[in-house]
Amino acid sequence: MNGVEVLFEKEHLKALHDFNSRHEASFFKITGNTVKFSSYVGVIQIEDVIIEILPKIDKTSEDKKLWRDVLIEILRITEDVNIKQTDTASVRAQKVHLLDIFFEAYVKEIKALIRKGLIKRYISSEANQKVLKGQLKFEKHCTKNLIDKTRFYTTQKQYTLAHILHFVLVRALEIIADKNKGTELYKNCQKLLLQFPEFSNRTITKKELDSIKITRKNAHYEKAIQLAKVIILNLGPDIADGKQEMIALLFNMNALWEKYVLKALKRETHKYTDLTVKKDVKPIWQTNRLESDIVIFKGEETYILDTKWKILKNTKTPGSEDIRQIYTYCKFWNSKKGVLLYPSHQALPLQFHDYTNDFDIPRIQAAIGEISVFRDKEKLIFDKQLGRNILQQIGVID
Repeated sequence: MNGVEVLFEKEHLKALHDFNSRHEASFFKITGNTVKFSSYVGVIQIEDVIIEILPKIDKTSEDKKLWRDVLIEILRITEDVNIKQTDTASVRAQKVHLLDIFFEAYVKEIKALIRKGLIKRYISSEANQKVLKGQLKFEKHCTKNLIDKTRFYTTQKQYTLAHILHFVLVRALEIIADKNKGTELYKNCQKLLLQFPEFSNRTITKKELDSIKITRKNAHYEKAIQLAKVIILNLGPDIADGKQEMIALLFNMNALWEKYVLKALKRETHKYTDLTVKKDVKPIWQTNRLESDIVIFKGEETYILDTKWKILKNTKTPGSEDIRQIYTYCKFWNSKKGVLLYPSHQALPLQFHDYTNDFDIPRIQAAIGEISVFRDKEKLIFDKQLGRNILQQIGVID
């Protein structure tokens, strides 16, 4: 931690075992004394041991700082995390780790919300009081005040800051403060907590988190609520079964890669009136549905893109499962072209090949696309023209 080497001991492996059991081995596999990470990336902290799982797809490079930057950039774009270039520079200097970056991004989002002004909501509250104020709850009044005739059990609406949105934001701030005692981040969280109502000894459930609705009136809360949910679900003792032995903030890299490419493509749609890029779903069998990664509609033409975050063993022929999947997508969306998009440290031009099927007229074509997030890896310049380059290579635009 902070540049000091620490030993990974049996108790650390046990903590990973327990965490994996609680989550049905969704994030990694443990065989004997070996831990194998697959599609999930992020950071795990067990006491003084910090494990960063980075989205490395370069077979030769050991530049951990480079792939840490890749993850931060993709998170910034896909998860709407408020991460700035200065934060990325700090991580490259190894002053902080990924968990700090995520926490700081959340604190910045809360500061921005407070500057705009916290919203109030009408909430219903029940109380057994000496004054008849509000609507009398007759059944409960009779039950609770059978002996004491001086009280009234009522319900009334209050216009207040003490509502579920703020409780969720406060709970995430409390978690961050608890994990960072004695630091500048702790002090910032304590200052921000003073801006919110006090929620005494209140716990939160996953059901409550899922019930939160973002509307037109609270749309500016969306980013902060998304980040708060991630923090609470991953780190909150209210959610965990028993005392949590470790901190884990993990993201599905396949989902992040798909969102990254989708957003890169959507940036180009405003330039063309007949261009639409989106995820799409079609019924395939009774209640079963087929969900594509990305579908591009340009005029009367349709193009299918399927994203895969993995190293391509053979750059000429992908796995048979991937080949069959993109063909199925093309058939269901009546598309003549499908592309499998893999990440790479170096972009390679697309080459389309026909599927050997005499029943398809014209024949469906598919291509392997290896694309890089970098325009210039040496200077760490990310490719802002990525979406345009993909559309040009497919033949969607000139």
